[in-house]
Amino acid sequence: MYAEQKFFVGVQDTGMGGLITNTALIEDMSDSATVHGILRGQTVGAMRGENLAWVITHWKLKVLKRVGFAGTIKIRTWGQKYNAAFANRDFIAYDDNDEIIAKATSTWMVINTVKNFPQRLTPELMEGFDAPEMGENFPDFRFTNESYTRLEAVSTTYFTVNRFMADYNRHVHNSAYLAIALEALPENLDDSSFDNVEITYKKEIKPSQRVRLDYCRDGDTHYVLIYSEDGNTLHTVIKLW
Repeated sequence: MYAEQKFFVGVQDTGMGGLITNTALIEDMSDSATVHGILRGQTVGAMRGENLAWVITHWKLKVLKRVGFAGTIKIRTWGQKYNAAFANRDFIAYDDNDEIIAKATSTWMVINTVKNFPQRLTPELMEGFDAPEMGENFPDFRFTNESYTRLEAVSTTYFTVNRFMADYNRHVHNSAYLAIALEALPENLDDSSFDNVEITYKKEIKPSQRVRLDYCRDGDTHYVLIYSEDGNTLHTVIKLW
């Protein structure tokens, strides 16, 4: 089955032009996934009781239209294919007229929070998340391990992660990575300037950690690579166009 949830677009959810940002869309989509888990009995409390947590490894977002401040959106989400390690989840966002304004797909895994090790995905764990009638948002798309060593940094910025960016897993919440990337973008751009977003999460970032942001550009495609301060660990790659 799919889950559906409505969200109000507050002023904090908007960027340039008073339109909803990609950060807000991804946050609302994440919350709708939480609603789906609750409907399936996988509440935060139940998962924590078993020392388990869902964590995301990839996002792909395509925005077709942006809702403005004080508007409302409806998000529908459902599970896609999965294997022993990873599960795919799709999202569609609608405006008040039931027009599609955004589509997304994502990849998730379950970790044992005590051992900090992936948990095998079983049919019992995944039961009830699929919705075959919803189809697949990007049937020909697959997340790949693209090489970023060819990219030359246009600018480098250092940023100390704020504690409020962390969630109950005690690492930076997935939508907050876009907020961090904003620190590296040219001042005339924010994350609502781009209608396509791909995020690859490679290693979690902890609260109060200092990171290095490399801003790169390849034609009309913008990248923010988030490294550890010493540059030895690549935490996240954000691709915007």
